[in-house]
Order: sequence, then structure tokens, then C-alpha cells
Amino acid sequence: GAQAAINSVHIENCTFNDLPSLNPTQYYFIDFRDEVSVGSMTMKNSIIGRAWDEGLGGTEAYGWRAAPGTSLNVSSSYITSDYTPNTSNEISATLYNGASTALWIDPDNGDFRFKDNGFSGKDIAGDPRWRE
Repeated sequence: GAQAAINSVHIENCTFNDLPSLNPTQYYFIDFRDEVSVGSMTMKNSIIGRAWDEGLGGTEAYGWRAAPGTSLNVSSSYITSDYTPNTSNEISATLYNGASTALWIDPDNGDFRFKDNGFSGKDIAGDPRWRE
């Protein structure tokens, strides 16, 4: 059959935490399966925290997938040190040298305001509602 196609996907000014961490054949953070071709896929000014520990053998995050030839271009975005990527299709972002609990006030209870005032992306990255 014909391969599905999407012109572009743009993710900007987003805060993500507790990403899926299950079997990579089923759960990816960004998932267009192998059948969808994406012309342009970008992530900008976003922050990715840890994967959710579902008690099923690990907390690796499976980044993204789309049809062969698709790429994800990331700029001005960060990952926390407790984000553990799987090596296939990982999301290349700047490493914040601290865990999600060091970066945000209370991520377990949905408070993503910055605890670390020295975080270099505090004025540009993540959901603007959490910037102070």
C-alpha cells in the first residue's frame, strides 16, 4: 500500500516528563510508526524529563520513530540527567546536568516551575506557563 505522509511536525515550548518506557515496538515518545513519512520534524525550546517507571524492567525512553529517511531536528532544547534514552532514535538535546527533581519544584505533583535558577534554559525552554 501507499505510505502515509505528513508535511511537517513542529514541537515548541513544551515540557515533558514521565515519558513512556515500555516495549519499543509499542511505545515511543513521538510515534508515527514506520509507515508515516514526515517531511520536516522539529523540536525547539522544549524540555524532556525522565521516563515513567512502570515497574516492568526499566526506565529507558524510546525517543521517536517514523518512516526511513525522516529526521528530527532539535534546537534550544534540554534533557534531564534522569532521562535515559534507548540508543535507537534518541532525541539529541542539550544535557541538563541534574535530575528532573533538581530542575523542577515538584514534578511528581505537576509543579514544573524551575527550582534551579542557574538552569541556562530557564528563560527560553519548556512551557512558558512554568517560566518565572
